[in-house]
Amino acid sequence: MGERGKPEQNLRKNLRGIDEADYAIFLTFNFDPAFFENVALKTLSSLGVRETLVLTDISEYQRSTDTNHLGHRYYLDYVPTSGTFHPKVCLLSGPGYVKVLFGSFNLTNRGWDKNGEIADSFEFGHHESTPEEISAIRGVASFIDEIIKTELVSSQRHQEVLRKAHEEVLEAVEGQAGTDALRFLHNLQSPILPNILDIIEEEIEEAHIISPFWDEKGEPLKMLAEAGCSSFQLYIQPEKVRGFPHEAIPELEETGCKVGLREINFSEEPTRFIHGKALILKGHQHSYCLYGSPNLTRAALLTAGGEGNIETAILRKALGRDGFDHLISSDSFTIEKIDLKSIAYSYPKFPDAEIRGEINIQEALLKEKQIRVKLKDKGPPGPDTQVNVQLTHPKKKDEDSKYLARQEDDEFVSELDEGGVEFCSEPTQVRLEFVTPGKEAIKTRWRWLSKDRISGLPPRRTIREGERTEWRDGIIEVLEMYGERPKDRLALSHFLSNFDFTKLDYQDSDSDAPPSSPVRGPGEDSEEETPKPLETPEWEEIRENAIKKITRELEKAATSEESPELALERSFNRWMALWKFVLWSVLRSKDRPRLFVKAREPFKNSIKPIINQLEHEQIHEQEVDAIIQDLRIQLPLVCFLIDDYYLNSVRDNVIVAVEKNWFINEFLAPLGSDYLEKLREGKFYSAEKFEAAKSEYSEFDEFSLSHTKVTRYIQRLLIQRSQST
Repeated sequence: MGERGKPEQNLRKNLRGIDEADYAIFLTFNFDPAFFENVALKTLSSLGVRETLVLTDISEYQRSTDTNHLGHRYYLDYVPTSGTFHPKVCLLSGPGYVKVLFGSFNLTNRGWDKNGEIADSFEFGHHESTPEEISAIRGVASFIDEIIKTELVSSQRHQEVLRKAHEEVLEAVEGQAGTDALRFLHNLQSPILPNILDIIEEEIEEAHIISPFWDEKGEPLKMLAEAGCSSFQLYIQPEKVRGFPHEAIPELEETGCKVGLREINFSEEPTRFIHGKALILKGHQHSYCLYGSPNLTRAALLTAGGEGNIETAILRKALGRDGFDHLISSDSFTIEKIDLKSIAYSYPKFPDAEIRGEINIQEALLKEKQIRVKLKDKGPPGPDTQVNVQLTHPKKKDEDSKYLARQEDDEFVSELDEGGVEFCSEPTQVRLEFVTPGKEAIKTRWRWLSKDRISGLPPRRTIREGERTEWRDGIIEVLEMYGERPKDRLALSHFLSNFDFTKLDYQDSDSDAPPSSPVRGPGEDSEEETPKPLETPEWEEIRENAIKKITRELEKAATSEESPELALERSFNRWMALWKFVLWSVLRSKDRPRLFVKAREPFKNSIKPIINQLEHEQIHEQEVDAIIQDLRIQLPLVCFLIDDYYLNSVRDNVIVAVEKNWFINEFLAPLGSDYLEKLREGKFYSAEKFEAAKSEYSEFDEFSLSHTKVTRYIQRLLIQRSQST
């Protein structure tokens, strides 16, 4: 529990220790967007996290205005309850991997770096996980599933992120066994404290409690006393505690209970606020510890179903009465007896959870050039009512914009002009305005506008695979990720404008600095200037710039001082990456056949001199032979794919003949007469080699490659060549 049993740990270091993840879910009461964006979000980007969702209390949701990336690089939403949404959980999921950070810390600078917190971490996938870790992970998954089922998060887009993360967690730990020695508890269905008393099968003799917030009526203490607990030790900071039950303490003592009061402070930092919460219960044979988000209040421990707070906690069980004494007997603390009079009277003040008389927006999404808004409670407007979508930048209160909306089914839709799209490139709040002649306008509550899909870095495993193969592997996955919608080119243009084979690495994971990889999502911070988005980006310009950049890398290979073997491997991999990029682009534009011509030049200028050098030096090492063999297989396939595209898309076959002559005269012939002879006889492509070569194009659904079709095509090509000569 924490680091070496201490009631706090370095949460930043724990988060950086993660290798990779697809989804990140944060549950918190207090939320500091500036801290989150400057610290956690940079780390998440280096992990390749694709979608991040923060769930917080409605009061914090309304106050979260100091943001630069909300709605674009992460989602924020609130969970309604009559009390406060109070869990503190961080969940990161990847393929076969889960990481959970759990405890008393909010997503703020104080929670992660300054307060004294009780925190724990659980992991699956990178080491042999304990049954306790499996139980904790399954418990978090169950809590998220309950949020999904009860639709506490109204946004369907945000629900989708929760579902994806939940599915990934369940798939990762499928078949793994947990233990009853650790139970993950929440109060969505039943109160936490009565649940604990049902779980513990022995009489509770003693309770040790650490809590910064208390119930002034002492109801949780009274319930423990009624369950048989006769001894209490309460640990507080007298000047910082809130809601301490001054009147309930004498009442407990009158019933025969012993109540000891202790002042607890950090030895080296006496003024440091202890925000951690722990309830240690001792029976005759076992000890139990409840820790997490609940303070010792009625709203936290004695309510359920949103009637009070929403809380999460872990209950651990240990053999012996002293199983958790280390939490409060550590050398890190000074503990002194105090009397009741020394404890200040101070009651917690919580912000109002509701703003009366306003309508809730369930969903506000930016889809291409449309803003689509769905209401949670209100029906369709009257026939004379005009509906406007109002946009604002909370950090710039003098900036707002308004657009007319129409109703489509259960949504209100506004068409944005270029100025509106640009306006929404920054974190934007949206609300609806209903204007009826002769009546006062009705306005909904503000809600943060989210993009339909947040574009971040590709998964880290994709980055690593791309780096290893000069992006021969993985480039299509990235292009598909960034180019799903032809009208949303911003993310793809950023990726391509930073496309550089020589700098695809990350800084050390222990550094607080952002990743040094030039593959960045829109708006990410970097020491280098982030490229400005094109005002009216065209696919042709984006692709040509990328081709030029890759071409420069290929041309460097011909004059590189590295060994010819390594130069050949790098050049071939880079050309395959370029070829796949061009092929992907042409298939989606349907009108750029000249891109094939561009793709041939860097290949001719880099690989051919290297092959000549290898032949001159008579190098025939196994690795070199494998590359040349791969080259001999891929060239006819490339030739086939070009013709296959042209014959189906372009009527003018002049360019087809040009491409045929180029591939035959420049490359197929110089590779040797034995090669041409095998091609002519149709014996070169064994089924095994063909399937291996074909797998390079498995990401393209548009092509149907068969051994017979390609072999006959090459034979016709050779016949055509012999006739022309």
